Amino acid sequence: MLNDELLKQGIDFANSGNLEQAALILNSFVKVNPLSEDGWLWLGRCWTTPQEKRHCFNQVISINLNNVEAYQELLKLETATSALTQTNPAVPIAGKPALTRKIFVRRTLYLLVGIVMGFSLGAYIFDSPTVYGYFAELDRNIALKIISVPDYHGPPALVVQATPTISSNDPYEKRLEQAWSVILQADTLLKSNRYSDAILLWNQALAVVPEYADGYYKRGASYYYVTKSQRVKSEYDYYMQLAISDFDTAISLDSNVGDYFFMRARAYAAKSAQQTQRVDYQKLAQVAVENYMHGMELPQQESWNDEMPFVYGVMINAGDCKAVISRADDSLSKQSVPSPTLEGVLAEAYYCTGDLENALKHINEVYRLSPLSVCLCERAIIFYGLGKPEEAMTDIEKTLSENPYYGGDRFYIRALFYADQGNMDQAQNDLDFGMTQTWGRGGLLSYVQGKIALSQGKKQDAIYYFQDAEATYLKEGPMLDQIRQDLLALGGAPREPLSYPFLVTPIPLLSTATLPVSPTPTAMP
Repeated sequence: MLNDELLKQGIDFANSGNLEQAALILNSFVKVNPLSEDGWLWLGRCWTTPQEKRHCFNQVISINLNNVEAYQELLKLETATSALTQTNPAVPIAGKPALTRKIFVRRTLYLLVGIVMGFSLGAYIFDSPTVYGYFAELDRNIALKIISVPDYHGPPALVVQATPTISSNDPYEKRLEQAWSVILQADTLLKSNRYSDAILLWNQALAVVPEYADGYYKRGASYYYVTKSQRVKSEYDYYMQLAISDFDTAISLDSNVGDYFFMRARAYAAKSAQQTQRVDYQKLAQVAVENYMHGMELPQQESWNDEMPFVYGVMINAGDCKAVISRADDSLSKQSVPSPTLEGVLAEAYYCTGDLENALKHINEVYRLSPLSVCLCERAIIFYGLGKPEEAMTDIEKTLSENPYYGGDRFYIRALFYADQGNMDQAQNDLDFGMTQTWGRGGLLSYVQGKIALSQGKKQDAIYYFQDAEATYLKEGPMLDQIRQDLLALGGAPREPLSYPFLVTPIPLLSTATLPVSPTPTAMP
């Protein structure tokens, strides 16, 4: 949610004409989300120099070759650059002395002498192997720096087939050698963010060497990153499940590589974020945490040190907030410079445990280091829990005035504040508008709907809405406690989830291979 809010805030600043502030926000966003097409595209529109713009639009194309907007922006950029060159021709130097006959003769003699000496020196150079070798190497290095090489757009479509001399009965080493050139190309495409092309080559390589664990790991990584550009939920779920399946296979072939567990943890964390029921959200987050912890105990191919703040966030999602406080405090004490990311983790973890004073202290530090409106939104919730409605309303009003669109959850928060004031009409207006600015449903939306229903004397409707809010408010903490108290005060009880089995491949830290995942009821009882 924090990343989505950053992107929306940057776009809003850009649309309002504040390109400098937009560039600052979007530049921070793409550092954390290097595969975001929209992030790079809007950052390119905000930069002022052609070099920076070109770099951003090329980044978009490297992520998605079919991004028409990026090509259009590059075309406009090249057209503008060409026009500028034509309208600003080189200005001749004023006051240059005329070329007299005497000067002309003298320069001609110098030229002839230079030609003769050049021929003599050249004959010596090419007769001397040592000197010739030096200049040949110098020429090669100059050529490498000066000659323009076209961008690499990947290999042509390759078909790797087992020749009559290669069969499934041949030794693994022989089949791996045959597939190695395709494996190298697939790996290059993966590192170049060309995930769809990489998947095709990994398919070919794994058809020859189905025992190659690293191939499944990297094809799974390709599937995982492909989901970042999916706009259809069913396609997103499909590719994410393919990724998890490949990570499972890689681990079944070689369970001693920490990277395999880390990527499977990422996939389960992403899958948890798609759940609407808190019970499912927390269970899948716990699976992700267990994979992370297991991976940390194993040898790793790459460095995953920068992953820890994200791991802490997943631990909070799983409800393990006290452990996060201990670990994040230790990480923060080892930092040589202030870390708004770790401060934000601590603010969220303290809120989860109900320690609102410490949560406020850390969110204030986040806002001091990085004054973004999303910090005000989180601080408003903390103020609300502390019983400071005026401060809470001030923060939420500020973030909505700065960015009146997107981030519909913020309107749900203000609707809650209005409902507590008894202003149900304004609360309903905020809910109606908020639903046009986010896909998010349940949680605070249902909670405020329950308050409105209760103000109209509709007790059973209020119980239903409070039950939905209790089941779908995803984070532990004072807000969830308040929802539960209001539900119990009406004589209601949390509803029982309707479970169906969701298969999870076990690791030594997992106690079961099946977790119940609950569909959201679609009709009132």
